[in-house]
Amino acid sequence: MTMPLEGLLVLDLSMNSPGPLASMMLSDFGAAVVHVVRPATGTFGQTYGGDIADDPYITSRFQPHDAVNRNKRSLALDLKTTKGRNIFLGLVRKADILLEEFRPGKLAALGLGYDDLKAINSRLIYCSITGYGQSGPMRNAAGHDINYLAMTGALDMIRGQDDQPVNPQNILSDNGGASMSAVIGVLLALVHRMKTGEGQYIDANCTDSVIYLMADLFSTALGGRHTSQTWRDTFLGRLPHYRAYRCQDGNWISVGALEAKFTKDFFGGLGRPELMELLDDRARWAELTTVLTDIFLTKPRDAWVETFNGTDACITPVLSLEEIAEHPQTRERAMIVHDFGIPQIGIAPKLSLTPGTIRSAPFCPGKNSQDILSELGISTVEYETLRREGVTE
Repeated sequence: MTMPLEGLLVLDLSMNSPGPLASMMLSDFGAAVVHVVRPATGTFGQTYGGDIADDPYITSRFQPHDAVNRNKRSLALDLKTTKGRNIFLGLVRKADILLEEFRPGKLAALGLGYDDLKAINSRLIYCSITGYGQSGPMRNAAGHDINYLAMTGALDMIRGQDDQPVNPQNILSDNGGASMSAVIGVLLALVHRMKTGEGQYIDANCTDSVIYLMADLFSTALGGRHTSQTWRDTFLGRLPHYRAYRCQDGNWISVGALEAKFTKDFFGGLGRPELMELLDDRARWAELTTVLTDIFLTKPRDAWVETFNGTDACITPVLSLEEIAEHPQTRERAMIVHDFGIPQIGIAPKLSLTPGTIRSAPFCPGKNSQDILSELGISTVEYETLRREGVTE
């Protein structure tokens, strides 16, 4: 079976989560990914040496490196050396896609910017992933997920009970934003290349991507229909029928019964249909929240799940990562797997004719260096010389 991206070569120079996750998505669907790392430094989350597939201690852990680096090969190469750059340029001539996460201008200073590489491979699709993009007054500013969310309005929308902005995990701007934006950009550029034969440059970044994902919030806020406070009321659980409640056993249940057809099932399932009257009066929402808080404290979480099973009340348990791995829905969808003895996420989306596959374990940085260099015509003797010089390992 031919996979959708089979035959494409991706060079991945990225280190932090957006880039490796993006290249893993491409590799899951057939692209050949070569992850280029500096000799003796490894990559983000790398804390071990040796072959992870043969180490029972390593394979029992779900490390950040393991999470996003399956289906890839790894080449250790010092791009600051002339020999290292020349070897890399040899790979570029064969490559279809390049991913990188350096600050704007860093690779160009090494002679490896888009214009430099386009001159030797006009079909190359060159994708830069940054925090703030290639232009603007913050283009070179340092940052992490919390900073990017702060600059998009997203962090302002997520607040604790003391009104302090609360930072979610990096699934939003890093992975949900930049990674997805990079993959979509690459696929769009591939379609363009199929039509014209020319590659192009992609400016993917965390802040633009999150703003794009918040289209509905911005359109209503800037259009005057809703304010930021209106949206915060929704996200902070100030709506009694759209929030989480603690249960008798200390676990939590989520309620998402926004529409009338769902609220009817919700209050009916509680055996309290008369509470609909409180919901109709915004001034009594705090009172309704107190009533619902007391009701949910009368049963354990899973008992409430069973109570609403089969209804359209929009009730689900708040699950931990460990519980999600064992949940029947997750198992049915094969979204947590143990291929090569390593617990890891499954593949999404599910394609009917050309599904993605997990074909190899997460790489040990630099492990494939000699094989990859051999494919470029570099002999064993030359490889040993390069290794002694610190160009590779």
